[in-house]
Amino acid sequence: MKSFSILGLLLIVNGILLTGCVEPYPPPVTDDQAGYLVVDGYLNSSTGTITVKLTRAIPLSSVDIPPTEPNALITLEDSDGNTFMLTEEGNGKYSLSGVPTDFSKQYRLLITTAENKNYISEFVEIKQAPPIDELTWVPTDNGVKIQVDTHDDTQKSIYYKWSFEETYEQHAVYYSAYEYNGGDVKLRTPENDVYTCWKDEISQNIIIGTSQRLSTDIINDFPVTLIPPGSPKIYVRYSILVKQRVLTKEAYTYYDKLKKTTEDLGGLFDPQPGQVTGNFKSVSDPSEIVIGYFSGGSEESERMFITLSDLPQHLRGYQSEGACSQDTVKLEELPFFSDGPNLLINGQYEGITLVGYTFAPTGCADCRRKGGTTERPDFW
Repeated sequence: MKSFSILGLLLIVNGILLTGCVEPYPPPVTDDQAGYLVVDGYLNSSTGTITVKLTRAIPLSSVDIPPTEPNALITLEDSDGNTFMLTEEGNGKYSLSGVPTDFSKQYRLLITTAENKNYISEFVEIKQAPPIDELTWVPTDNGVKIQVDTHDDTQKSIYYKWSFEETYEQHAVYYSAYEYNGGDVKLRTPENDVYTCWKDEISQNIIIGTSQRLSTDIINDFPVTLIPPGSPKIYVRYSILVKQRVLTKEAYTYYDKLKKTTEDLGGLFDPQPGQVTGNFKSVSDPSEIVIGYFSGGSEESERMFITLSDLPQHLRGYQSEGACSQDTVKLEELPFFSDGPNLLINGQYEGITLVGYTFAPTGCADCRRKGGTTERPDFW
């Protein structure tokens, strides 16, 4: 098990997740200390899958994306000596499906990089997660608070970790009823609609909680996330899928210290640097620092929806036209019209005679320009 100073970790944590510091923290380290291997691995017994992400650490001040680690060989081994080879998917991600899991066994990861350096994790037990009792939202002055309740009658969970996936419907400012292609104007079909999109976002911060100090293993009204008042996420309809896992005490301690380092450090009264421990070590070079944690267990999830009409007035937000505006193109001008920067909106008439069309910039009439896709989610 490798231990190292948080001052060093401040250099490299952005290889694991986004930071949330109130003010920038200038670590007293140099760029040549970057390059440590960063491992993020989880064995999901609910789906029989294992996923591992390998990256290299970069300086905290860097705005670059952490480089991924390609061409590695990753093996999952159980405590009976059975091994399972992961497949490389690209972009530093390795995975395997159909993994037989047994809560009576322990598991570890073995990694060999393209440079023939070997790394190994400790054996870990896989934890059974209890169901989510209730997923609710509460209106507050600061926004919509999403919160979760759970409990474990066996008193064996205690340490919890959550993540979430958000999906929300968004609309273009204007509805484009027509499309212009090769000189022809045609009504848009439902398959070509660009007014309604759905956008996905995933949680970035570490979300953990514990019932350790309670007499019973109960988590009540635990805040998962907060949607600010008037957020575009709830202009129309919003959905959140919350996933719940249970950690070992050692894994919880790791994520707790990492959370304090990456999200809370930055003020006079914030936690000060201490020690952070991962469960990987280098076999090739015992003095080499390895970042990250491998854990496993079952996963429980719950989905919830919120529509704009559900919200109290002070939390509602509405899309405005902003800088968007419409113009007109006459029929005789159509041969010179380009639908790249612009999209046709509606027909323009003089009496019952069509004389042209209104149009608007694509960014105002194509919801995909805001990010997202026109493909309706299966659960919507």
